[in-house]
Amino acid sequence: MTKWRLSVLFLFITAYSSSASAQGLSLKALELNINAGMSVYTNKTFQINYPQALPSVTGKMQLSTNHRFDARANFLTTKHFGMEAFYSLENKNSVVFTSTSSPGAPDVPIPLQIHHFGLNLLYYPTGKANSAMRPYFYLGGGAMIYRPSAAGQAVATNPLYGDFSKFIESSRPAVTVGAGVKRTISKTFGLRLDVADVVTVAPTFGLPRVDVLVTDVNASVLPIYGWEHNLQATVGFIFYLGR
Repeated sequence: MTKWRLSVLFLFITAYSSSASAQGLSLKALELNINAGMSVYTNKTFQINYPQALPSVTGKMQLSTNHRFDARANFLTTKHFGMEAFYSLENKNSVVFTSTSSPGAPDVPIPLQIHHFGLNLLYYPTGKANSAMRPYFYLGGGAMIYRPSAAGQAVATNPLYGDFSKFIESSRPAVTVGAGVKRTISKTFGLRLDVADVVTVAPTFGLPRVDVLVTDVNASVLPIYGWEHNLQATVGFIFYLGR
């Protein structure tokens, strides 16, 4: 019985490996992409009401335009489809709070890092796996982590600056929609250009969105709703590891 099970398992693994190889999942598909670019974020408005503020306070939250760096590992390539894992970092970003109800009040910038990771499914409308020029579209899923630095938390909770009761990292599921083009330069080297929009629920840094009970008037709230859009443009190098 044990020999029979081992034989079936061996045949299954062999068949699966052959099928995966035929579909483009092979060492030849391995690519390492190193990219750099820019991130631009949409802003979000908010209004804090009684009991936290009387009269009401209105403001705007803006994540700064910033440089970003990412690494992508492609592990599937077919005539029309590809798949890659990715990780990106914005190491010195900041979130800026501006009071619109008190125009003379100074802005409060809070330093933070932004991490983004997940998987992209690429679709190549034309060309073959070894074509020199390959335009593509892609759809990705993953997570975005908005992480205040220790200095940022100190600024956010300082009564003279942010005056938040707490200010911690926000983790949000993220969806990416983008397009780009790959250009092969040699057997082991190529170039890549991408533009994309990453969409998450707007971060609130651990603060509740709704006004809390009167008995907790010292608790901070951040009533920000809707979607945060992160528009990206990157250019980078492709290293073909399997060719």
